[in-house]
Amino acid sequence: MKKGSLVHVREIGKSTTCFKHLTAADRQKWTDDWSELVKNGLAVWYNDSGDPVETPLVAPVHTRPDKFYIIVRARCSAQKYHGKVTGLCEVCDPETGETFYAFRSCVTPVEET
Repeated sequence: MKKGSLVHVREIGKSTTCFKHLTAADRQKWTDDWSELVKNGLAVWYNDSGDPVETPLVAPVHTRPDKFYIIVRARCSAQKYHGKVTGLCEVCDPETGETFYAFRSCVTPVEET
């Protein structure tokens, strides 16, 4: 695989193999929605250990196995919460223009015919 290649991204089992970083606007929207749920009594402001719920930094991306994606960076690493994740490639959805990270082991090149 190299930059500009067409690929398929598949998910292994029920685990999420793709993720994207949330923008400041996405994080603010999540915080506003969460605050509204807490005010209405539909959620609590703390987690199981009693700590305040933190705004997520990343979000899962669900892919379709029959869809084509474009490689933006073939080999990269990314920050995910408090650690660095390696063995990734950066992939672009040509329909939306959104980029996300996928594990290289889950990306297969499209065979040209």
